[in-house]
This record gives sequence, structure tokens and C-alpha cells, in this order.
Amino acid sequence: MANSVRVFLSATLRSFIEGYDAFSGLEIPIGEPITITQLCQKIGIPWERVKIAMVDGKKVAANHMVKGGERVALFPAVGGG
Repeated sequence: MANSVRVFLSATLRSFIEGYDAFSGLEIPIGEPITITQLCQKIGIPWERVKIAMVDGKKVAANHMVKGGERVALFPAVGGG
């Protein structure tokens, strides 16, 4: 759909969406262009939990506008040692 974006969540971000399917992601309708931050709000993921956002395979900033038809991937901060 041209007026929607496909969103894929990684790691702990998946826990925000009950029944999230990692294979197909989420098809999120958008009426008009919105920022990545607004997209996160729309699907119920606090922006503070997102470390990296990618649109069509390229890293983008929080204020990047999606217009529809894009693939968005969201990644949390990962700790370890």
C-alpha cells in the first residue's frame, strides 16, 4: 500500500506489540507523511527505546519523514559485555 509503511522490530522492541510476527512485520497505514518519531508513537513504542531507525536499508534520524511504501526497521540499544 502506498499510504502505509511496513515496520520491522528487533529484539526487545517486539515485546511492545502483542502477537508481533517477525517475518511479516507490521503494515501501518499513514494518511500523510510522518516522522519516524511519530510512527513510533502511532504503534506504541517509546522513541527513547529506539537506538537505530532504518528506512529502506539506510540509517535515518528521528525527524526523517516517511511518505508511504517504505520499509522501516527499528532497533533498540543492545548491551552486553
